Amino acid sequence: MSVTHPLISHAKPTRELVTRNVRGVLATLSDQLFPYASMVDYAPLADGDILFLLSALAEHTRYIKVNPKVSLLIAPDLNTPEAFSKARVTLLGEIEPVARDRDCQQAFAAAHPKAQAYMMMGDFGFFRMAVDSARFIGGFGRMSWVEGSDYRDA
Repeated sequence: MSVTHPLISHAKPTRELVTRNVRGVLATLSDQLFPYASMVDYAPLADGDILFLLSALAEHTRYIKVNPKVSLLIAPDLNTPEAFSKARVTLLGEIEPVARDRDCQQAFAAAHPKAQAYMMMGDFGFFRMAVDSARFIGGFGRMSWVEGSDYRDA
């Protein structure tokens, strides 16, 4: 029995959840072919993509260079007793390094004002995740896959 109605779109609540938050759990594929999850800060971009400022010293950055397929879990109520009844989303997509330009710096600083010090360090760089799809869970019985185009249009 499916709990997802084919005519119901969760694209808008997915985008709202992504936009309202700035921290998640990034999963990459390690060189031992195990999922590797790490907490990261992000900046949501107007087109739905996700901007990260990552250190070259971080394990996830090393893994991204080998395999750009990643997922990002955004679960703001993860540590609450009601966590399973609260909204959360996992974004799936590919990530790539992007130039350290003024737009990236401004977007990331708007979400994380204290990150400006990291932007000045040579081992930190910007990465952009293009969202291919998302799995939205709005609580018990409220869930669906959201296609990338629907997510971006929301």
